[in-house]
Amino acid sequence: MSNKQVCKIISLYVRGLGNSTKRSSMFTFLKHQNATIYFLQEAYLELSDESIWKNEWGGEMFFFSWHLPR
Repeated sequence: MSNKQVCKIISLYVRGLGNSTKRSSMFTFLKHQNATIYFLQEAYLELSDESIWKNEWGGEMFFFSWHLPR
């Protein structure tokens, strides 16, 4: 009998998660994947969105934002 531990990682470039319907659909899809870690790349995330996303996801979530000067 082996005690294998599996770490399933999903990384997606997503667009439009500011839209609550698309975000809800994406979060539902991801929860059905049963991954250990999810990386979502969203180019248009606003600081004010973070608390909304955390609440909707219902689990731990970390954010990193990179803004280039225009």
